[in-house]
Amino acid sequence: MAIAATDFSENQDDRRSAGAVAIAVHRGLAAALPEWRRLEDELVMTPYQRPGWVASHTRANGLSPDDIVLVTMAADGRTIGALPLMLERRYGVTIARMPTSAIANSDFPMLSAEGAHAMTPAVVRAALKAAADAVGGLDVAFFTNQPGAWQGIANPLLRLPHHPSPDPFYFGAIGPEMERPNAKRIRNIRRGCRRLEEAHGAVELRRAASRADVEAFHAAFLEQRGARFRQQGIRNIFAEPGFVAFFKDAAIRSLGDERPTLSMHALTAGEDILAVSFGTYSGTHFSQYINSISSGPASRYSLMGILMLSLIEALSASGIKTIDMGIGEFDYKNDWTDRTTGYDGAIALTPAGRLAAAVLMGERGSKRLIKQNPRLWRWAKTVRGFVTRNHERRTARLIAVETPQTSYETDGMTTSGEARSA
Repeated sequence: MAIAATDFSENQDDRRSAGAVAIAVHRGLAAALPEWRRLEDELVMTPYQRPGWVASHTRANGLSPDDIVLVTMAADGRTIGALPLMLERRYGVTIARMPTSAIANSDFPMLSAEGAHAMTPAVVRAALKAAADAVGGLDVAFFTNQPGAWQGIANPLLRLPHHPSPDPFYFGAIGPEMERPNAKRIRNIRRGCRRLEEAHGAVELRRAASRADVEAFHAAFLEQRGARFRQQGIRNIFAEPGFVAFFKDAAIRSLGDERPTLSMHALTAGEDILAVSFGTYSGTHFSQYINSISSGPASRYSLMGILMLSLIEALSASGIKTIDMGIGEFDYKNDWTDRTTGYDGAIALTPAGRLAAAVLMGERGSKRLIKQNPRLWRWAKTVRGFVTRNHERRTARLIAVETPQTSYETDGMTTSGEARSA
């Protein structure tokens, strides 16, 4: 199922309509959460704009809840949309981004299906001006990896200037409308699953239902991802304390929820956890956030295919209709979803903001140029691997000198110095 951007133009009627929209600013996470939770039942949003996702990330990473702002827009007494924002200071200016934008798979406003068209560029600018007045100044709003549409609603932020993102976004339907993969691919996956069972025991997809499950699935994920990243020469950010705390906080707090903030699924064969998927929900949509597979003997049985087919079948049975696999190009995503374009945009509010917008968009444009050029991308990955390995060697030497046999506790899980430095 392809999703595409829609071209919009602003006219005089659009500008006049901004005066008919009531704008309210809720500054600080505590002040915003009651309204945010109410709107979760009214508006369409991606999983990364859900209040539970934002609150867990803020808690786990020690971020200032006062830097989170929720701007709501209402017409005729009904909320038509909202912009969740988080303030950061860079280049001597104040930048507003979507909360958790740096770790999320997409930015997107919160919208009502009926009122989204009323969220014109003039209304967006008025909302950002109101936020700037409430927080004592705002120079630029910066949104990245925006889908052209979400759940059938065109993205109103793309009425403003925007450019393609460095990475594509993968999205598709599941269930009766599922177009991928083809029947031959599914037969091959099922054959691999039967062979896996013959060699390793009964295969089962399990969703974390207890704290013990969360601990076990997360430990397997860290081991599997760590092995994969070491092979690729990539720093394992998921082993760093902020991510460890975030995943466990979000998963544990939403245990038992029909649509948890963070859902952990594990593919098991006998007693072994062979693959793990972390994802999150919004309405009838599921976003697969990150996954991992074993690099051991079972890896010869197409674990990724078995994991995804089992997961999609379980999601479809629970009423999920669409899935995304986030940003970033990986061949396996093409089996299940359509490759679509994401978009970046920067909205300047001050002269300093115009300069910052040019820098921010320039950085994204350069990244896209590198990723779209196979030779430059190979070179960039080589440099990245060298830097990562050099950093790991330096950190390992420091740990060996200063704390030769150290380990530390993170909410009940002991993590080695090697993982901490990854």
